[in-house]
Amino acid sequence: MIRNARHTRAPSTWKQYDPALRSFIEFCNKFQLPPIGTGPRMVAMFLTEKLNEAQARQIGPQLVEHHSAAISVLQELAGIPSPCASPLCSVVREAARRTLHGSQRECGVATPDEINQLIEYHLHEETPLLTRMIITCAVLAFAGLMRYNDLSHILVHRELLHIYRDRAEIYLFRSKTDQYCKGDIVTIGRIGGPHCPVSLLETLLSIRGYKR
Repeated sequence: MIRNARHTRAPSTWKQYDPALRSFIEFCNKFQLPPIGTGPRMVAMFLTEKLNEAQARQIGPQLVEHHSAAISVLQELAGIPSPCASPLCSVVREAARRTLHGSQRECGVATPDEINQLIEYHLHEETPLLTRMIITCAVLAFAGLMRYNDLSHILVHRELLHIYRDRAEIYLFRSKTDQYCKGDIVTIGRIGGPHCPVSLLETLLSIRGYKR
């Protein structure tokens, strides 16, 4: 029965729940309680510990909700009702949603000088191909005001990527701002010198040996 119950969740889901289940089992062992069948009061106490941990880490309510879901799945495997469905546990989850908002990460805006330093530090004759690809993509994203998802849609075919003496034109068949799905053309100017995004793109295409 347990083997069949495990098939109700994907292997990746079990992998995500594993740390939470281990934490709950350690909590139960501390009080000499069985992990399966522990009453709502003790489970609510465990979730309260996770709420306090989330507050200390300045993160959102996901930590409490994730542990609650993991405990429910564990009880489901044993074929018994989950204590997390009790009013006591519901109160803890609701408190987590109301009080835990996480902290905003301060992300500064990159400057041209910082992009130039990135190029100078990472790009040289012996730079690995993967590193060159990452740096070139970062420079193209900066110069073309593109998102990470936009970069994943760049195709190197000659009809979709034009390189001229003064610029490069990148056709994005899909982008976040393309509401009508007509595609967008991103134009990046050639500025010359070692920091030129178009020159870096040409170098990458040459080294990689793309067939266009």
